[in-house]
Amino acid sequence: MKSLTSWFILLVSIAVLVSSCSSEEDSKTASTDNTTSSSGDPDSGSDNSSSGDSSSTTELEGTWTTSCVSSGSRYKIRTLTVSGTNVTSDRWEFHSDSSCANDEYRFDATYSSLSIGDAKTFDTYGSCGGSGHQITMTIDTNTFTSLSASDVTWNNNNSWCGETDWVLNTAQSIAGKTCGSEDHWNTNITIYGLYLLDGNKLFLNYSSASYPSGVDAGDNDTLTKQSTSTSDNSSSSIPSCSTYESGNAVDTAGSGTITLGNKNVSGTYSNSWRGVTPIGGCIDNSSALSSWSYSVPGGTGSFKHKFIVTSNSSHTIADYWYSDSNCSTSIGYLYKNYNSITVGDNTTGLNENLSRPSYGYKVDKTHSSVTLKGITDNATTLLNSWFSDYCTLTKGVEYNLPAGNTVYKAYWNTADSGNTDWFWMSRKGTSGYSDWSGNDNWYYPDSGAWQLIARQVDSDNFTDGTNELFSSNARSTFLENDNDPSSSTFMSIGNLNKSYYADNGTYKFKLVWDGLQVDSLDNKSITWTQTSWLTDTTAADFQGIPDNGTSGFVNTSSSGFRGLAKSTSTSCVIDGDGGGHSHWFNCVGVIVRWNGAMPGPLEKTASSMHLYIWAPGGSSSFQMGGAIQGTKLSLSTAVTT
Repeated sequence: MKSLTSWFILLVSIAVLVSSCSSEEDSKTASTDNTTSSSGDPDSGSDNSSSGDSSSTTELEGTWTTSCVSSGSRYKIRTLTVSGTNVTSDRWEFHSDSSCANDEYRFDATYSSLSIGDAKTFDTYGSCGGSGHQITMTIDTNTFTSLSASDVTWNNNNSWCGETDWVLNTAQSIAGKTCGSEDHWNTNITIYGLYLLDGNKLFLNYSSASYPSGVDAGDNDTLTKQSTSTSDNSSSSIPSCSTYESGNAVDTAGSGTITLGNKNVSGTYSNSWRGVTPIGGCIDNSSALSSWSYSVPGGTGSFKHKFIVTSNSSHTIADYWYSDSNCSTSIGYLYKNYNSITVGDNTTGLNENLSRPSYGYKVDKTHSSVTLKGITDNATTLLNSWFSDYCTLTKGVEYNLPAGNTVYKAYWNTADSGNTDWFWMSRKGTSGYSDWSGNDNWYYPDSGAWQLIARQVDSDNFTDGTNELFSSNARSTFLENDNDPSSSTFMSIGNLNKSYYADNGTYKFKLVWDGLQVDSLDNKSITWTQTSWLTDTTAADFQGIPDNGTSGFVNTSSSGFRGLAKSTSTSCVIDGDGGGHSHWFNCVGVIVRWNGAMPGPLEKTASSMHLYIWAPGGSSSFQMGGAIQGTKLSLSTAVTT
């Protein structure tokens, strides 16, 4: 799936492919062994000559990137960042489409002790030759990250790099490991390199054994220097950061509303990251902090990631970092500001297997500016590593930088419950709109939201013999595929902290049925409150909303709804008889079919059930989650949306 052939920087055996100064093109190849110990003999098969001169790292300073280029069955973008004697990022990111909008996976490496050695000339490069240098450096980190749900599945099923615990958007070290047919370099070893520099174009090759004899110089290998003085869409210079020093003018209260068809996105939202969204959106989970280690300052004990609607055509993505575990002591922040938002067509036929609607609204937005401040040394150092191409930040000072006015495209939508509950944004791109995927950003409104906590769907109405039923273990664990809310059988109740959902000791639920005989009902759902928890043996203080008679499901018969409690029947996990008798209608988690289907309301069969709990604003612990890409920021391509 991910065989890294001769172009891969960490395993390369690269050839010299350069054009002659004559009218006819010719090329020479100096190949190596294509292993981690590959080497090239600088005296054989090379057009290069060497001098004793050495240079400083100044000419390599900055960020270099390729365009989106073909690489086997995929497309890739490589980005290299050099700062002083460090290669702070050498990233190879792979995509499934020719616009590089749909991420698949990436390889990352960092290096230190970069030293420029002997000068080299490339006589057959271009029309008049080229020049460069040998280099040495030490590899510090070597990681792989899955960027799509399908890649995670493939990796775990195939023990990629010998590991079976791959997680979406979570880097794992591959130092010294074999991945597929390739052996990856271990850390703390010396790497030998050779580069050719042609104005703002860079070509280079590495080896772990000796200096390579040549570099690839084709179109797909061209790393282009990213300008530090012009924006993406403007020829005007970007002034220094200090010129833009200002007070905090970002609207953090969320005073705006953006309309999506007949829905509104208003106020402020917190991100649900891999199912972990504690009180007030404050994330102190150790796994989250580990996965975000490249995107939070050292000494971070907790963080928040917020979506803020600032007007009817603008929003801000806010990242807040704190030294403690309860988001009290700030150590820095970063706001990515977007304006000129336009909402386009409602596009149908999107992937609906991820608990999202099967449609989305096309949204274009312009990345207008970045507002940032480092309060501690660590936060200031991190921000400087991201924005060093533009300025040097001073600790304790807030800055506002123009961001190049890049226009990004994505699908937006909210849940179809009639409320602004879950809010989704697909992965943004510059050339098209990406379908729903495991890389989407999930947000919930800080005012509260409905959260899916159980689901059972048999799309063929129990006719094909492969019935979608719960396991009997769910009766004790109250869990079923708890990390996958898109599964046909899903329950996360056993993971919930019920104190997060209580409003003065009362819980609010919504139960929705569909399919088979339930289709004939005008009303297919009920909303209610109760003071007992779902796993209790009886339901207490049941109260239907808006009143007990509206739904039609509340009555004194054996099928009447009286609130949810642990089922007395071994055929069901939780049912709606309130624990008052042995019947199990209104079942949540069918283990054994009743009349060939689910026992729904009013003694009617159903093929679909969804149970939601209301999570009050500021006290949510969602079991569904999205992805935040923890990558190096720049003014032209910000991570996350």
